[in-house]
Amino acid sequence: MDNTCKKCRREGVKLFLKGAKCDSPKCPLTRRNYPPGDAGARRRQTKTSDFALQLREKQKAKKIYHISEKQFRKYFLNAAKKEGSTSLNLLQILEARLDNAIFRAGLTVSRAAARQIANHGKAKLNNKKVNIPSILVKKGDKIQVDLPKNIAIPNAKPANWIKLDKKNNTFEIINQPQTLSEELGLNTQLIIEYYSR
Repeated sequence: MDNTCKKCRREGVKLFLKGAKCDSPKCPLTRRNYPPGDAGARRRQTKTSDFALQLREKQKAKKIYHISEKQFRKYFLNAAKKEGSTSLNLLQILEARLDNAIFRAGLTVSRAAARQIANHGKAKLNNKKVNIPSILVKKGDKIQVDLPKNIAIPNAKPANWIKLDKKNNTFEIINQPQTLSEELGLNTQLIIEYYSR
């Protein structure tokens, strides 16, 4: 089993890091619904502290979006400075990442695959070649993706803030990038509480 699947088992929920495999019977979390390691199956259930719950939720979000602690804290600080709900602001920032937008357009099976495409300079943002997955997109931006010929494009519906031209592997951001924490299986309030200590 690779480390990607261990991340889901550590959190106890599917983070959908492996695309179609996460929905198949081969998903390791389905077969081994306990933390990885020799003692995982035998580990006794103990009462979890508030801090531990906050930490786990923050770690879960970092794994979903494949970002470092430094980046995540920066996103939180930016979200806290903006008007409105810090939770919603944080999700908007995370969803606006270029690699996430490529994934949300339905052009890759996972955010990891989208990140690799962005890293390799296979994306153009407003006709300019970019190779930074963390670039934040905004309404009106147009993205063109040069997908490898052998890649399988999932039959996924794009997010409602994206207008996709699947024939040309291009899409436009037609609204503010957003999602609901429930869709991700996240409790963003716990994340806010973690950083607000």
